Amino acid sequence: MHQSCGGSGSDGVELVVEMKAELVVVVVVVIGMALWRKIHTEVEAQLQCSQQRYKAFHDKHRVLYNFKEGDPVWLHLGKERLMGEGKKLKPIRYGPFKIVKQMSDNGFQLELPPYMHMHSIINAKNLKLFEPSLLDNDPDEDNRLPSVDDLKIEREDPLHEDCIL
Repeated sequence: MHQSCGGSGSDGVELVVEMKAELVVVVVVVIGMALWRKIHTEVEAQLQCSQQRYKAFHDKHRVLYNFKEGDPVWLHLGKERLMGEGKKLKPIRYGPFKIVKQMSDNGFQLELPPYMHMHSIINAKNLKLFEPSLLDNDPDEDNRLPSVDDLKIEREDPLHEDCIL
């Protein structure tokens, strides 16, 4: 062995091996980081694509509401909001109520009477634009529907018990 340097000859070899090992580790880390960035960008692209698909599917079923402040609207109340028995016979829509303010795309504040004990901000899916009847205030009498009295059939001869219809 060579003793002139004050150490064994294997010290230099160990140092070179350690430097090569560190270099290999650095190269592996750099390659790993590049691979990690590539995977990350691919995953982000797939997420954006799937989000666009979900948005397109959701927007197909979206309903745009064209209510404005001051419009009269009907308020739809579900049967669970009604009290008492005979819920089938109670009206479904109440109103008309005036829209005071538009809070968001689908939230509207209504002018509700205090006896309803409801929050005044209502989702637009529970509202329907109030359209007055076409028959109200119609000057043309010919277009009016007949009243119940007008539907009675006047028979000239009364029916007898032995008569078959």
